[in-house]
Amino acid sequence: RHDAFTIGIAHREGERIVTDLVRGRRPPFDPASVATEYAKLARDYGCWTVVGDAYAGEWVAAAFRAAGVEYRRSALNRSELFIELLPWFSRGLLSIPDHPQLIRELRLLERRTARSGKDSVDHGVGGSDDHANVLAGAVNLVVKGGDVRFVGPIIVTAPRTYFGEHPEMGMP
Repeated sequence: RHDAFTIGIAHREGERIVTDLVRGRRPPFDPASVATEYAKLARDYGCWTVVGDAYAGEWVAAAFRAAGVEYRRSALNRSELFIELLPWFSRGLLSIPDHPQLIRELRLLERRTARSGKDSVDHGVGGSDDHANVLAGAVNLVVKGGDVRFVGPIIVTAPRTYFGEHPEMGMP
């Protein structure tokens, strides 16, 4: 496939959401080694839970579990995540890294309205949104409560505290 395997890390500072990092690997790459690397990075930020989409089915969940990180499925699809991201840009409450691929993908996103009136946001034909997706997921979960690590197509969450959940400290 042409999709990048991406990770984003964000946290809240008062009303602002700060994106600490956005990284990605473009194919070809060994998905198992990237999953292990990203799980270690998530754990370095104190994150022990991963929430993601159906990318590669059960394989991704198993790869993160093997690396010591729990996996959960995302409640929102990428279009819903992008729509939820818009107010944060509009209000000027989102800090993003100077990452050329991320900025390019954000600029090339297209919003469409269906006949039913429902909006959707996606990349154009032949485009990519992997880095933008990781940002949107991280921001969404920070807004929902807690600091977040979003690994595209995986969302890594650390609810309520910067250091997140830790099974050895008796936290849920």
